[in-house]
Amino acid sequence: IGYSYNCHLESTFTGYLLHCKGWTSTYLYPERPSFLGCAPVDMQGFSSQLIKWVAALTQAGLSHLNPLTYGMKSRMRTVQCLCYAYLMYFSLYSWGMVLHASVPSTGLLLGIQVYPEVYDPWFAVYVIAFISTILENMSESIPEGGSVKTWWMEYRALMMMGVSAIWLGGCKAIIEKIIGTQGEKLYLSDKAIDEKKLKKYEKGKFDFQGIGILAVPLITFSVLNLVGFLVGVNQVIITMKFGDVLGQLLVSSFFVFVVVTVVIDVVSFLKVS
Repeated sequence: IGYSYNCHLESTFTGYLLHCKGWTSTYLYPERPSFLGCAPVDMQGFSSQLIKWVAALTQAGLSHLNPLTYGMKSRMRTVQCLCYAYLMYFSLYSWGMVLHASVPSTGLLLGIQVYPEVYDPWFAVYVIAFISTILENMSESIPEGGSVKTWWMEYRALMMMGVSAIWLGGCKAIIEKIIGTQGEKLYLSDKAIDEKKLKKYEKGKFDFQGIGILAVPLITFSVLNLVGFLVGVNQVIITMKFGDVLGQLLVSSFFVFVVVTVVIDVVSFLKVS
């Protein structure tokens, strides 16, 4: 329960201020649920919630109450300050994903080499970093009772949200900080359970009903990677040399493999709507 409404995440901000004053949290997990409701199971609800959360956390991180200055000077422990800093600056993670989704494919379109040649020893560094990221992500999902299918769905959702909702939420907070706006009104999210959407969610299918303009960056990056991949393959066929562009082809093909199949569903849904 939050009482400090300086941002849309009133409960998180309240807890942060109480921790700064020296309060200690207690883990509460009663047998009788203290809250009944359902988390968003469709892309529209999830995207809207994520934009609101990321924007509010980023706004707190850009304020004078951020954990790296105000938090460090308070009674809160250093490690706890760093945990809050990770949450409040989480939107920075999306910029890496945006670069990952745009730079290699743009390089293929313009004929610019972004990664070392496949025969260069430094190319192994990029391969190791890429594979270790995948394995680290799997180690967080599968040992906790999830299946490979569950991990795959979560990873695809992370890739999609990273270049859309998370990125837009961070940009929203930065723009509002620069121009000095107060933000929009607080709207309550729907906690009711939609049985049709829940069944679709349990089957591992994404529901894009009502996503609207939030699909624009997702579709844009997907088309960019698909076109860049096709141009790169054509370049390899003509020159018969793949060492220069193999890294960029792998990155673009991975993004296409992860996201484009979902984007086809988005375009089909928007066309039907």
